[in-house]
Amino acid sequence: MNTATALARSRTAWTALATVVVAIVGPRVGLTPDEVASLVGALQLVIGALYVQDKRARKR
Repeated sequence: MNTATALARSRTAWTALATVVVAIVGPRVGLTPDEVASLVGALQLVIGALYVQDKRARKR
């Protein structure tokens, strides 16, 4: 597995990227800090669920 594939499958990398994007873009579109934090939390849950689903699919 090459580095790009490993990063694409890394939950930590996607979570970090989503956090940075929301932290930068959120205030620019008028989100409050609480809304940004809630959005980051929701994205972390979605990314985690997708990661678990992908892992289960690979076991089959």
